Amino acid sequence: MTADRRAADRPAVDRSAAAATAGEPTVTRELVLADDVDLPHFADLVPGAVQEVRDDAVTFRQLQHDTADLRLARWGVELRVRLDGPDAGWRLTLPPADGAGQDGTTRDVVGRALVSGDSGEHAPVDLLDLVTALVRDAEVRPVAQLRTTRTSVHLLDSAGAQLAAVHDDRIVAEVRARGTEHQRRVRITAFGPPPDAERAVARLVDAVQAIAGEVEPDDARPGGMPTARLPDVVVPPRPGRHSTAGEVL
Repeated sequence: MTADRRAADRPAVDRSAAAATAGEPTVTRELVLADDVDLPHFADLVPGAVQEVRDDAVTFRQLQHDTADLRLARWGVELRVRLDGPDAGWRLTLPPADGAGQDGTTRDVVGRALVSGDSGEHAPVDLLDLVTALVRDAEVRPVAQLRTTRTSVHLLDSAGAQLAAVHDDRIVAEVRARGTEHQRRVRITAFGPPPDAERAVARLVDAVQAIAGEVEPDDARPGGMPTARLPDVVVPPRPGRHSTAGEVL
């Protein structure tokens, strides 16, 4: 595998959020890491990957949407909008309807473009329609503003299709009623059939943990949850579960 190819040398591959996930489940894990942990190389960890492409750092803003009592978070649903950059747009992340990925790591993603003049304060009606049964009559609104500096690694097959990605995010979150908070998260995602994607994610997570050390259970949670990037947000248990309330991080 060819590792550490810079952005100027990479092939012309569409790795936008919509292109990578349209109509296809993803498997995602997120790890909370200390600032001084250096990520490993990921060459040869994902079957079929022949290129490891490392991007330069980018900074972007997002708004995280939920109800005041975080009803979407209870159901493992995420609604957010990225306000700038080439991947600007809306993203609704849901557990798959067919029941795949019972461990919570498999996700379905619905994306919408960010139209001119859209401030991100109000979610598209068609996305809200998809979560009406979860939020009932509660208002869905921004619950946090996030400023993320991201460096990414993409694992590509011989045709240039993305098999997996590792996003290293340094996050500054403006959380309503709590002020400014900081966190570093590594989001590991694989695309394709859940069994293959789950194995790929497990190998990538193991590689990170081999360098970072053991991650506490509360720090290694499925990605795609609305509060996954909000440090120390406490949410109620998901409906139908008997566990006590705990941190989504």
